[in-house]
Amino acid sequence: MIAREGAERIRVGARLVREWNGRTHIITVEEDGFSYTGQSNCSLSAIGQAFFWMSQGCGSNQLRH
Repeated sequence: MIAREGAERIRVGARLVREWNGRTHIITVEEDGFSYTGQSNCSLSAIGQAFFWMSQGCGSNQLRH
C-alpha cells in the first residue's frame, strides 16, 4: 500500500458505508484487507468491480481474492 508520510490509515473495524442504486453497501476494514457481503480479504478494487457487476444485474459473486 502506498501512503503519504504522516497519512492516517483507516482503522481495523471501521465501516465504509455507501448508498448506491437504492441499496446500502457496507465494507468493513479488517486486519488484512476488507470484508464485503461476507467475503473477506477482498481488495477495494474487487469490491468496485462487484458494484459494477451488480449494476449489470449479475449479482455480487464477482469478488476475487
